[in-house]
Order: sequence, then structure tokens, then C-alpha cells
Amino acid sequence: MTARRKPARYAGIAIIAEWCGVEPGTVTTWLHRYPDTPPPDAELEPGRNGIPDRGWLHSRRADWEAWKASRPGQGAPGRPRPRKKPAKEKP
Repeated sequence: MTARRKPARYAGIAIIAEWCGVEPGTVTTWLHRYPDTPPPDAELEPGRNGIPDRGWLHSRRADWEAWKASRPGQGAPGRPRPRKKPAKEKP
């Protein structure tokens, strides 16, 4: 009789989002926009949507937290946001 192996457990995008305190869509955006995000430890073959699922070991939480802390913050660096023009008064 063969002993059953425990499957490897990986954190997906939803778990990464919890670790970083953001929405899962934000993590997806980071993965597409920033090449310096922590690389996945596992990648599944693309499913029906043609996109491979990625997974990170739970021990990589500190890597994600450090990566997020190293980001400069919203709006920096880059172009300044355009100021809103005051609304014209009606006669």
C-alpha cells in the first residue's frame, strides 16, 4: 500500500492580495505592469481562458511584503495629474 502524499500548497493571487492589503485585480495589474514582482514558484498549464495559473510558496510572503514596501506610492514617479478646471458659471 502506497502512502498518500500531501499536495504542495501554493498561494494564488487572492492570497497575495490579502498579504498586501489590496484587491486581487491590483495584484494582477502588478504582475502585468511590473517585471520585478516576485516570480512564481509554480505555474500551471493554461486552462480554458488561455492564462496560466501561478502560485507562490507561503514562505514567500515576506518577499511580497518587501516588494510592496519598496514601491514609491501612488502617483510617483510620473507625470503630475492635471488639475481640474473650475466649472464655468452660467449667466
